[in-house]
Order: sequence, then structure tokens, then C-alpha cells
Amino acid sequence: MTPEALETKQNYDREYRKKNRQKINRQQREWRARNPDKVKEYKQRYWEKKARLKAEAEKDGEEAGKEGKTGRKRQDADQESATAEICHF
Repeated sequence: MTPEALETKQNYDREYRKKNRQKINRQQREWRARNPDKVKEYKQRYWEKKARLKAEAEKDGEEAGKEGKTGRKRQDADQESATAEICHF
């Protein structure tokens, strides 16, 4: 998708969500009520991943301190995928 098309779609989606916020929230509540097992699974996977990322970050921090390293971690990509997982409920 071209950058212009992507921007147009993002603007459309943003406006749609503003205009239909109550409808979207109601549909999400209904889905969660119909699928408690999936909600539980998604939440469990989300928190396990958060704990794993935290442990990795602490380990990387300790290693960076020992070796004198600095720099960004790969957490940004992992956090985006975690966010995407929780958007389903």
C-alpha cells in the first residue's frame, strides 16, 4: 500500500472509531461475554509475555552493565505484537 493510501485508510479508520465508539465498545463487551475462554487465554498469554520480556530486559541490563554496552532493546517490536494480541478482546 502506498504511503498516501495508508494515511487515507488510517484517517478513515480513526474517524470511524470516533463516530462509532459506543458500538465498537458494545461489540467488544458482547464478544468477551460470549468467549470467556479465549479472553482468559489471551490475558494469560499477554501477562506471561510481559513477564518474559521484563526478565529478558533485566538480564540484558545486567549483561550491558558487565560489558559496558548501551543501546536499544528489541522490546519495541515485542510490545507491539503484545498490544496486537490484546486488541482482540
